[in-house]
Amino acid sequence: MYFTKKIRIRMKEEEKRILLEYEQTYMDQLQDLVKQMEEGHSLRLSQMAYFHEIPIACRWQLYQLARKQYFAIKNKKDFQYHRSSTWSTKAFHYEGDMLSLFMRHQDLHLKLSISSFEMDVLNTCRIVRLDIVHDEKFWYANFTLYIKEKVR
Repeated sequence: MYFTKKIRIRMKEEEKRILLEYEQTYMDQLQDLVKQMEEGHSLRLSQMAYFHEIPIACRWQLYQLARKQYFAIKNKKDFQYHRSSTWSTKAFHYEGDMLSLFMRHQDLHLKLSISSFEMDVLNTCRIVRLDIVHDEKFWYANFTLYIKEKVR
């Protein structure tokens, strides 16, 4: 069974600036991949051109997102993506109340506003993915978690 746990991130202005720059790069890369697909380039992951700022571990999920958007456009369906970025499990590390994002040129260490109950949930479930999202005031880490259903 999959579910999402939303946890607020506490950040300094410099960290916000870095994540906003990365978000812009991520969205530009997404649009660039879709454009490559629309121009008739191969849809294979290995043949796509990537910005060097995107961590190698995150490229598969970005590629999958671009494919979904490309096929939605091709089939004249609605497609919206409202996340700042999606991180694979190899591109971040969670421990206690700290979240480390492994970017290409630097690592970013962020403090989480997390309760002991939420910490237990994250420690007992398998983390599948991390989405960084934000609104006007706050940033959040949305952990997609997997937990086995109990068998009687």
